[in-house]
Amino acid sequence: DDLTEVVVETVFVFHQDWPPTNEPIHISINLSQINLADLELPGKLSDLAHKYGVPPGSITLELTETGLAKQSENELDVLTRMRLKGFQLSIDDYGTGHSSLARLSKMPFRELKIDRVFVDRCDTDRDSENIVMNTIELAKKLGLQVVAEGIETESQLTLLTELECDQGQGYLFSKPMPKDDFQHWYESQ
Repeated sequence: DDLTEVVVETVFVFHQDWPPTNEPIHISINLSQINLADLELPGKLSDLAHKYGVPPGSITLELTETGLAKQSENELDVLTRMRLKGFQLSIDDYGTGHSSLARLSKMPFRELKIDRVFVDRCDTDRDSENIVMNTIELAKKLGLQVVAEGIETESQLTLLTELECDQGQGYLFSKPMPKDDFQHWYESQ
């Protein structure tokens, strides 16, 4: 919990210091399933967002599908409270866990991130392409935004665009970088 608070506060300071642009910055933060045991977490995050002037809607909190597979009632309560506070929620690494689709559909998520294992082969392997295509279709029917993780080639991007994937991330766009380098990279884009 202490590490999560440090990470969140660091992100909020970065968000606060971001120069104003026509495009608002949106940041995702990975949380551990262990964090969901803390019923006070939504209030703590909301207080930090208010302290730094960060709109909660500009923050997406990501939780891995494997962590959600073991979800308890308290964790669903914490997720719901975070959504009520205005934070966005994302299912990360989708396709690697064993979660029930029925249960996932009842959770307060707005985004689903397709794991790179499927994205990596989607342009060369028919089974991976079908998994990605069906996942995108299912997510859209559930009203979720879809992000493809691990895009590394133009052919992957082309296929994902044709399949109407909403967003992508991966080395094709950029490798991870320090925040100062990111600001220069962002401005050059």
